[in-house]
Amino acid sequence: MVYYKEYDMPGELKEMIEPHREKIQCIVGNGIPDEQTIPFGEAQRPGLSDYADGADVMRFLSRLA
Repeated sequence: MVYYKEYDMPGELKEMIEPHREKIQCIVGNGIPDEQTIPFGEAQRPGLSDYADGADVMRFLSRLA
């Protein structure tokens, strides 16, 4: 799901994010202060060190054996 909301002040955005932080997979934007963001256009282009929900799947699988 994608949610879009305009805001005027960064503090206003933080207040909207905080109660939902556990449900948010990523925040896409340009330099939101004190937030880890993904630049516009990069959300569907993960890097080698980007793990879905913070889980290193290959490490998990290698420990099953």
